[in-house]
Amino acid sequence: MNNPRIFPLAILTLFPLSAANAEQRPMSIDDGLRMVQLEDVTMSPDGSLALYGTRSLDWSDNDYVTRHYLFRASDGSTVRYIGEAGGESFAFSPDGGKIAFLRAYEAGEDEEEESQIFVMSVGGGEALKLTSHRGGVSRFQWLPDSDGFIFVASEQLSEEDEAERKKGDDAFFVDEAPNGKHAARYTNFWRANLDDGEAHRLSNWELVIGEFDVSPDGGRIVFTARPDLRTNYPGQAELYLFAIGDEEADQITDNEAPESSAMWSPDSKLIAYRAPNDRTHELRAGYFWILDPASREMRRLDGQNTGEMSTQPVWSSDSRSYCTARFTVPTPTCIASTLGPARQKR
Repeated sequence: MNNPRIFPLAILTLFPLSAANAEQRPMSIDDGLRMVQLEDVTMSPDGSLALYGTRSLDWSDNDYVTRHYLFRASDGSTVRYIGEAGGESFAFSPDGGKIAFLRAYEAGEDEEEESQIFVMSVGGGEALKLTSHRGGVSRFQWLPDSDGFIFVASEQLSEEDEAERKKGDDAFFVDEAPNGKHAARYTNFWRANLDDGEAHRLSNWELVIGEFDVSPDGGRIVFTARPDLRTNYPGQAELYLFAIGDEEADQITDNEAPESSAMWSPDSKLIAYRAPNDRTHELRAGYFWILDPASREMRRLDGQNTGEMSTQPVWSSDSRSYCTARFTVPTPTCIASTLGPARQKR
């Protein structure tokens, strides 16, 4: 699979090592604390670069420290990257020339920290803050031509209402769910240009947007969302399809199943996603489904179980296969399904 949208699978696990002749002993809590954890492993579209973070305990400060590194496959070198300010949600540009990420930024002395998009060259140098969006950016994705981003941001209160909220006027009514409830706000899509960072609103809905994926042709967005701020139940989230430039989004599903991990095929003709089944929320991880957005026909892929998956699924470059990995010993197993015509319509 040589798809520029696909990141090669990297499963890295670190264990404390001991000399072969060392006396074996039970693992202690301190041994576990000394383990270096790998996180945020991200590979460039051509597989030549890998950005990753290490999280280790600083015993003197009694706190964890995260450092980021860039590995180059051409010469096997590894260099410190990103800097002390750190970041999260790292993503290489489709052309492989830049890296974008979210970093907490404090706009003023009395302002709360907000996550904004930062961009830097893969060659290193200063990370430049691209966006200055009020309320911050929650999620983003590169546009296919590498000239900007689609991002999701929460709708903000007026300055007067925000001032009252900071004084303590923050009560809200909820339909309480078993695991509690946090305050939510409606979210919408925006576009930010790479040349000036200017943000342009793309939608104006009363929806709480979850995951999303921009089609490889750059024309549409598939996303999950729920219309209710008051409830916590994930089954209320549905799949939506949004043609960039339109005013409204089309709701694709209408059920009690929590859809997730929606991803366009490389040819922008199919959407793969995950859901327990096509109607109800079961107590299991779910199945993989293929949706044809043109006909709205969908089918569940055969030859799979509902076990937990270790990685985000990927498409083959010819859009004919969809593959994910499952944790098995000693190596991961790839579960591939060849796509045929849709056999189930809703």
